[in-house]
Amino acid sequence: MLDMPVAKDRAVRLAVLSGHMPNFDLIHARQRAEGFDACFGRCVEDCRQVHCRWYQECLALARFDARREHMGG
Repeated sequence: MLDMPVAKDRAVRLAVLSGHMPNFDLIHARQRAEGFDACFGRCVEDCRQVHCRWYQECLALARFDARREHMGG
């Protein structure tokens, strides 16, 4: 699992391209309140929390990083 500075750096790079910057603190608070691990944006592999409301967005963030690495970034 990624640490928060690395996860936030990944999100900032995605925000530059997409115009969307997730609020990690808010999402993590909601994840905890809904009974999930507060892990949004920190997964490096497939996430098992498939019923989390941010599942698709988190996977998109993980794929973004994988594309960056693949493209030599």
